[in-house]
Amino acid sequence: MYNEWVLRNAQKLMTIQQLLKSISWIIVGRFKDSLLISELLYTLTQLLAKINNAILCSSDTRFMASSIQLSQFNKYTKFLYQRPTFYVVLTLVRECQVLFEMMYVKLLNKDAFKLIFTLESLKALIKLHLFESNAHRMMLSPAIYSLEPLAMDPSLNDPPKTWKGKRTGVVRPFSKAIEPLGLDYIVSRAVTHPHVSDMVPRLKGVLRWTEYAYIIRPLIYLFCLKKYGPKSWKPWTVSFLIELGCCQIQERNQHQTRLTIDEVKRRKRSLLYYLLKAPLYDVITK
Repeated sequence: MYNEWVLRNAQKLMTIQQLLKSISWIIVGRFKDSLLISELLYTLTQLLAKINNAILCSSDTRFMASSIQLSQFNKYTKFLYQRPTFYVVLTLVRECQVLFEMMYVKLLNKDAFKLIFTLESLKALIKLHLFESNAHRMMLSPAIYSLEPLAMDPSLNDPPKTWKGKRTGVVRPFSKAIEPLGLDYIVSRAVTHPHVSDMVPRLKGVLRWTEYAYIIRPLIYLFCLKKYGPKSWKPWTVSFLIELGCCQIQERNQHQTRLTIDEVKRRKRSLLYYLLKAPLYDVITK
């Protein structure tokens, strides 16, 4: 099965994924429609990586327990992943959005504003649903398992076939029948412990409304963009102030955990993308 192949060749698979990403960057400008082909290859590679990460992190096997060591983020993700449908849809929309926009413009030769508004509305609705269903806990990104190549140990790609007794020194075949008995119990307790839900505390009062504002911010930006035009500073300013204000308020939360601190830092780093947004890009950055 594909799942077993991924578990046995995780390190090689991650190397292949990194190679495919590099190829998607290299081919840009090499031939006609190279930009679209590059984005297609990059999107497919990202989707494949998400699938493989889900297999590696959700597998209750000896390989997972000894080789990957679930991070707090992946433990929390697995806790939420008992209802995966909306998380999968959100991930698909996020990863494929740029490709959809490029194909829309290329094939239909039309402005992609309606498509962008539709996709952003879909993402906002899903996030609002997840925010409500998760008892108003901060939305983390990405919405699905995250696994870095450095987290893998190449020496553990192939599970041992034999084991040696410490007292007798006798080498015996590794029994797959009895291997998971104790491990499955330990792993299940580790990833479904009640305290996993406390890794991201519930938001109340101003913090809850701040998260609402952060979720619908892209729609506010698009409304302003449609009303004032791409050359106006109003859409850029409104969106930047909302995002910056949300980060500042969430940063002052006295009940932050490691996951929420990392998420706030990620959101603050994303503010750098405003340097690439018009009209600032056209006037200064460019």
